[in-house]
Parts: sequence; C-alpha cells; structure tokens
Amino acid sequence: MAWNEPDNKDDPKNKKPDGPPDLDEALKRLSQKISRLFSGKPNSTGPTEEDSSNSGTIAISLILILALFMWMIAGIFVVGPANRAVILRFGHYSDTLGPGLHWIPRFIESKEIVNVEKVKFFKYSDAMINKDENIVSATVTVQYRIIDSQHYLFNVNEPEESLKQATASAFRQVIGHTSFDDLLTTGRELVSKEVTDLLEKIIEPYHTGIMIMGVELQEIRPPVEVTEAFADAIKAQEDEKTYTREAKAYVANIIPQARGAVSRIEQEATAYKEQVILKAKGDVARFERLLPEYQRAPAVTRQRLYLDTISDILSRTNKILVDTPANNILYLPLDKLLAGNEQKVPQKTPELVEPLSQTTDNASTTGRDPAKETRGRDSYRGRGDTE
Repeated sequence: MAWNEPDNKDDPKNKKPDGPPDLDEALKRLSQKISRLFSGKPNSTGPTEEDSSNSGTIAISLILILALFMWMIAGIFVVGPANRAVILRFGHYSDTLGPGLHWIPRFIESKEIVNVEKVKFFKYSDAMINKDENIVSATVTVQYRIIDSQHYLFNVNEPEESLKQATASAFRQVIGHTSFDDLLTTGRELVSKEVTDLLEKIIEPYHTGIMIMGVELQEIRPPVEVTEAFADAIKAQEDEKTYTREAKAYVANIIPQARGAVSRIEQEATAYKEQVILKAKGDVARFERLLPEYQRAPAVTRQRLYLDTISDILSRTNKILVDTPANNILYLPLDKLLAGNEQKVPQKTPELVEPLSQTTDNASTTGRDPAKETRGRDSYRGRGDTE
C-alpha cells in the first residue's frame, strides 16, 4: 500500500462478508459474462484482466462439459435379439453382452457385434478322384452358424476361410473312399453324413466358435468324355431297381399261390387216402360176406365173380373183340366208326335201308347168312383201317 493511500480497512464498505456469496448475484454475473463472451461486446467499464481470465476459464469449462456429454452419448448402443456384443478394453477381450441397451466408455472400450442366430452357408466345388480312380466334379453346400462370439473373433484368424479349407479336406477324403455308383445312387446321404462328422472333428481342436448345421451333396458329374457311358450306367442301375421290384412283386404273388396249391394237394391226398381206406374196408366187408357163399357153392360163386368182373371191364372200354369164322381176333375202332356213322346216317338213311333189305332178301333166297357177311366186310374194313 502507498504511503499516501488512506487506510480504509476499518471502512465497512470495504469489508468482505464472511458468509457465502449471494447466489442470485453470482448467477447474474455468470450470465453477463457468458453474454459478453458469445456476443463479443466489451464491458461498459472496459475489459479487465480478471474478466478475461474468467471468460477463458468458462469457455474451457463449457467445451469440456460439451465434450463429456458427447463422449457419454457416444458410448450408448443397443444390441439386437439375434446379436451379441463382444467388449474390448484397450484391444483385449473384456466381456460379452447380450441383447438390450448398454453403455461403454469410448476410447477405453470398443465393441464387436456378432450375429449368433443367422444360418450362413457357402458352396465348395472341385474335381477330385474317387475310390474307382475316376475323376468326378462334386459340389457340396455347408450350413453353419456362430455359437461362441469370443472364440469366433479371437481364436482363429479368418474362421470362415479356415472352415472352407477344412471342408475341402474332409470332402476330398470322403469322396476318395466312395465309389462312383454310390455317389450317384444310394450313397449320397451317407457321404453327407460322413463329411459332416469329419468336418466337425477337424474344426473341434481349433475352437472356432462355429457349429455345423448340415452338409448337403449338391451335384456329382462325371468327366465330359465319359458322360454317355455314365448315363448308360445310371439307366442300367435304374432298370436293375425296376426289375428287382418286379421280381419281389412276383415272389409276393407266386408264393401264396404255391402255398395254396400245396394245401390243395395235401387235402386231395388226404381225401384220396381216406377214399382208398374206405374202399378197402368195403372190399373186405364184401369178401367177408361172400366167403360163406363161396364155401357153400365154390363153382357157382367163382363163375359169378368171373362174369361180374368181365362185365365191369367191358363196360368201361371202347374196344370190341369179334370172333370171325377163321378164328382171327380183329381190332375194330368202333368208336370212330360209330362216330362217322352218326354223322352220315341222318343224310343217307333212305339209301342205306334199301340195300340192307335187298341183301336180306337175297340172303333168304340163296341161303346165306347176311349177318356173317356183314361182319366179314366190317372185319375187312377194320383190318384195313388198322393196318
């Protein structure tokens, strides 16, 4: 303090209050300073050094507050229902967040959004050698999805490319142990299953965070030079299946018929057996009844049995024995003669009757027997027909 300045310490106007400053006054001053700062208008009493320093401090504070607000806003993000957020703190894994609203401190932590429900797929196609040492062009489709976000992002560099290379290895190995006929016909499903199992076994040690949903064999094509031959082979296999089905249908049809025939023959045999037994029993009963008659009159009984037997035999045959005067036994096919006469008699009955009557009259006058002559002529015709 200068020597000529009065000591006004005891002046009540120069004393500062011991209590807190008036809040309304402080806010009013702050508002005036902000207005002057943004409007560029100088103070009515002229800018002072204290006012300049306070204005710079306030501007910096506002900038910092605005930056802090923007930083907090920038850290807010939303994770969808099918996604997972992998949080990185200074580039290292920190946490995995599920669906919902989240906040992270920007420039300290970052996030990687991974879809864990979407099913992705890719196709692999190439020419390879099968078990028959033939070159085939094969195409396979692999479906997969991500099940572990941390493993998917950090365990393997480019996991999808690694999956494609593993698919190529597994597919070539399975095709190399499968014949071309199986690839074209019944072995397609088996090939898909084997590729799936082998692919899962290959990627399991790497912990890629990928799950194989399915492997489908799309296309198998032979080389162009032998396409026609393979087409014929396929047609032959289809014909084989057709003939096999027809054979099975025939077997299914013929076996019941054969079983029915066997059952019918067994029944007929059983009936024949019973018939023979019953007939034998009847014959035994008849001979037992005939025995007392034979014992009383053997000659008469024997003659009667002979006549009955001859009568039964001759009644069941169409051959007739004729005794000629020369004692020659001739065979006459009377069945054919009678059949021929039955066809001719209705047309020539009047013509045949008259010669027979004339023959009878002539025979009566000459004393010859017409019956013997007729039998002789018939015998001669029979001999000629027989010869």
